[in-house]
Amino acid sequence: MAQLYTSFQTRMNPPQVLPPTFDPFHHALNRLRTTAMSDCTHDATHDRSFSRPFTVSEIDAVKDHIRANCRGTAHGLDDIGYDEVLDIPSERLAALFQLCIDDLSIPQAWLTAAIAAVKKPRKDGTDPESYRTIGLESCLLKALTLLIDRRFREWAEGAAKLPDEQSGFRKGHRAINNVFILRTLIDKARHIRRPLYVVYLDLSNAYPSVDQPSLWVKLADAGAQGPLVDWLRLLYANLSYVVRHDGELSESFRALAGILTGDPLSPILWILFVADLRVPPHPDDLVLGGIPVSLLLVADDILLASASPQGVQCKLRHVQAFCDANFLSINVVKTVACVFGPLPRILPTLWLHGQPVRYVDEATYVGVTLSTTTPDIFHRHYARKAQAARTLANASLSLQSHEWTPT
Repeated sequence: MAQLYTSFQTRMNPPQVLPPTFDPFHHALNRLRTTAMSDCTHDATHDRSFSRPFTVSEIDAVKDHIRANCRGTAHGLDDIGYDEVLDIPSERLAALFQLCIDDLSIPQAWLTAAIAAVKKPRKDGTDPESYRTIGLESCLLKALTLLIDRRFREWAEGAAKLPDEQSGFRKGHRAINNVFILRTLIDKARHIRRPLYVVYLDLSNAYPSVDQPSLWVKLADAGAQGPLVDWLRLLYANLSYVVRHDGELSESFRALAGILTGDPLSPILWILFVADLRVPPHPDDLVLGGIPVSLLLVADDILLASASPQGVQCKLRHVQAFCDANFLSINVVKTVACVFGPLPRILPTLWLHGQPVRYVDEATYVGVTLSTTTPDIFHRHYARKAQAARTLANASLSLQSHEWTPT
């Protein structure tokens, strides 16, 4: 428990010493700007997305979402589950939530969240770095952040704040869309007899490492201000955490970095945080439907593509600069490159933070394995899925054949 506590506390707080590639002036400026923000800011959005009172119909819509997606999920330390939330009349929930926003107040029971330690697949259980964090908040708090999430999405989609390249956590978008786009890029590169250089970037500790002052500054600059955002800043400033593992609870600690994994609002906060990521066009970019396509995003999964090493290296430099400016760390060891199509005699070196990017023959992107060494890029993916299906079928048949039938 002590190791997990230390690991999670470190992950969820800013580094004591900034990495040398981060900009200390920008880092300090964002803190000054956040400190100077008024506790009560003005909502200038067209539909008053961040100040409009909650309606009973919005509460009913959130309840419908909970019934469809959240029943049976773990509750927070207050022991109030979603079934109890659903039993509260919508009028009373609307009044409670609106009172919290209007008074800039938060019930004390909502202000401590448990962090569940979930071991990553095939990782060493004795290493605290092998565990990911899942936040277990009060279900009442999550019902309110679900409401706020819908307001953020209403504003972000209506005001075109999200880039077309982002397919993660958006209505009408699917992660598999990006696999289709990548497949189309590969097919076009083959048609014009050129290689396609693809880089899959890995961000270290993405959600827990978000620099909170930078998040509030970016939201304000994008036009997200008003009572709902003010209340969120208050929540993040006062939320404490305890680690829950093997039935034990640690002492509490504060988190001054990150957005909480498991909170309904976190995905939209993340994609807004990286919404200004852009890469410059390059003459070697491939064009689909009249649009140059060289950047694909699925939440924190970043893919770069170009028909030349110079093109993809140019994009790597810009993503590196973006991450440094926004205090995000790229895991160079886990970042890999693939070449689809005819290979050059000598593979060109791609550089990231002064280190060479490793080339691989296959990579898994949003759950789909793509191979560079087979005519069908999905051959190994299909083979593994088929093997998994056979294994499951054989196990089911084995259980069925050993069923005990009473006489």
